[in-house]
Amino acid sequence: MVLASCSGSSEVRRMTPNMRKGLLEALAYASLILVLDLLVALVSFFVNPTVWVLYSASNFAILEFAILLILGGCLAAREPLDDQKKTDENGKPTKSWKAALLGRKMLATALFLLMYGALLVVLGPVG
Repeated sequence: MVLASCSGSSEVRRMTPNMRKGLLEALAYASLILVLDLLVALVSFFVNPTVWVLYSASNFAILEFAILLILGGCLAAREPLDDQKKTDENGKPTKSWKAALLGRKMLATALFLLMYGALLVVLGPVG
C-alpha cells in the first residue's frame, strides 16, 4: 500500500508491516467496542422495544469516538521531537514514546469507530 505525503513533497512512502499491524489492531479494537455497543443497545431494546438498536449503538460509538479522540490526541502529543529522546541510554523506549504510540493507536481506533458509527446510521432505517 502506498501512502502519499501531506507535507507537499513528492516523496511516497510504502506502508511497512508495523504500520499495517497497527492499523489492524486499531480495527480489531474498534470492532470489539462496536460489538459491546451493539450488545448494550440490544439489551436496551429488550427493556424498551421502542428503542432503535442501530441508532443507539451509533450514538454510543460517536460518544466513544469523541473520548478516544481527546485521549489519543493528548497522548500522541507526548511524542519526543528528537529521535534520541525516544529511547533511554539502555535502548529501551521512554515513557513518553510509549504514550505517543498508544495515542496513535487510540486515534486510529477512533477513526475506525467513527466509520462504524456512520455505517450504523446509514443502516439504521433498514434494520
